[in-house]
Amino acid sequence: MKDPENAKLLWGFLFEVRRFAMRLSPETEGVKKIKSTTFTIHVLEAPSGFVFVLTTENTVTKSLEKNLKYIYKNIFVEMVSKNPTQDPHGRVKSKVRTFESMKGKTTTTDTNTHTHTQKFKNAVCSYIESIQF
Repeated sequence: MKDPENAKLLWGFLFEVRRFAMRLSPETEGVKKIKSTTFTIHVLEAPSGFVFVLTTENTVTKSLEKNLKYIYKNIFVEMVSKNPTQDPHGRVKSKVRTFESMKGKTTTTDTNTHTHTQKFKNAVCSYIESIQF
């Protein structure tokens, strides 16, 4: 997402949808996918509490859950969680950062990282570019 305001709106929307889903069914595992008439939001709520999102055009019909898990496990954990400059007992600052793929078909937004930003961004973008839609 190019506009930071849209990223903030997306996070607010996801927060409220998740809260609504929890009220309807307290045992829910959260929201994994939201589809509109023009786009789909794919969501991964990691055990650590971080939320990862990919938005795609509706022409992408497959689930991207395994791709989001890959981004969390193999990119985020390795580049952010295991970062020696990150205080393991400290709080990770909350900032909105957006990463767009070169194809323009997919956008991912990570709201909770402040270290190794450019390397993380490049790794996420490279991985997104490699996904076969």
